Amino acid sequence: QLAESLVLRGQRVGVIRDDVPLGLLMATLAGAGESSDRWMGEHWEELGPREGLAVSVRMVDMARGMLAPSGESHERRE
Repeated sequence: QLAESLVLRGQRVGVIRDDVPLGLLMATLAGAGESSDRWMGEHWEELGPREGLAVSVRMVDMARGMLAPSGESHERRE
């Protein structure tokens, strides 16, 4: 429920896309999170801490891309 309320708030202020049904957006995020966690668990030893962290950052960037309003850039800002 917390994640859903955060997404709804983000939609209200225009920082999260609202062009797809909320349930689809939440299911997509949950599926991506589960897949990412599983993949990291399977590959952590071959990646090592430094590359593992870099991949984690890219995974967050992918999630940001899924959430970004249509037509907006989701590139990481430093």
